[in-house]
Amino acid sequence: MDIGTLECFVSVYLHKNITKAAIELNISQQGLSKLIKTLEDEVNVVLFTRNSAGVVPTLYGDCLYNYANTILSNYQEMKIAIDQIKMQKSGIIKIGIAHSVMPALNLELPLAEFMSQNPQIHIEAESKTESECETMLVDGTLNFAFIMGPLKNSCIYKKLLYCENINVIMRKDNPLAVKKELKMDDLIGEQLICGDKQSRGYERLMEWFYENHKKPQIAFTSNEPSVYRQLVKNRIGIGLCPAHILKMVEDEDIISIPLSGYRKREVYMCCAHNKELTMVEEAFSHHISKYYIKSTLV
Repeated sequence: MDIGTLECFVSVYLHKNITKAAIELNISQQGLSKLIKTLEDEVNVVLFTRNSAGVVPTLYGDCLYNYANTILSNYQEMKIAIDQIKMQKSGIIKIGIAHSVMPALNLELPLAEFMSQNPQIHIEAESKTESECETMLVDGTLNFAFIMGPLKNSCIYKKLLYCENINVIMRKDNPLAVKKELKMDDLIGEQLICGDKQSRGYERLMEWFYENHKKPQIAFTSNEPSVYRQLVKNRIGIGLCPAHILKMVEDEDIISIPLSGYRKREVYMCCAHNKELTMVEEAFSHHISKYYIKSTLV
């Protein structure tokens, strides 16, 4: 019996169906059935009985599930604790970067500078959604995360790195193009091109429409500036763009107009609120903060 076997058993127990569990575990149904049979032979009891809908745990299965759940939970906590010790001793910093902030932050330069000044420290970076970053900060699998606000978890400490305005890009022959600035009310009924549905920018946009009892017309979602430019140029819709990508969507047929009265796009460096930073983490936090304070992003 090992951790992998217990994970398979728990999946079958929760799904009450070997086929569904096999799909979740990405293994064959035959292989999973054989594994459960081997486990039953090892503990010398029947863990599941079959019926037309799938499987039903026996009393032995219920008992094993309670212990297996505890073992798997303790195993995950042990892995996190070991990872944290490894990070402190080896000088490893694990960071998460939300997909929606990667182009704006351009972290390559400050990270390269930090590693050049601190060659004993290794940085491991992962690209995640904002929600994934917040979860991984709280459970200790990330030291820092770079996230677009607003944050959803109160257990996270945040430091504002920069904020920027949102602009609307459209064809110059669009009737709205004569305005010097636009408000959200001007966009009601327009086909909108905005950030992908997993981004916090998309969430904020949907919240505005919901709070104002309006129905959004979403033509397309993407985080790629080239997609914005092409769709606007082809009259698919108008794009909501953060200031940092305006140069990437420039075109002789396209105009950019500031969006007034809408919350600015805020990007934060975050860590767990109740966590005491190590010397390595303190050095990293100081370097990143100093870099963006003197940067010209607005």
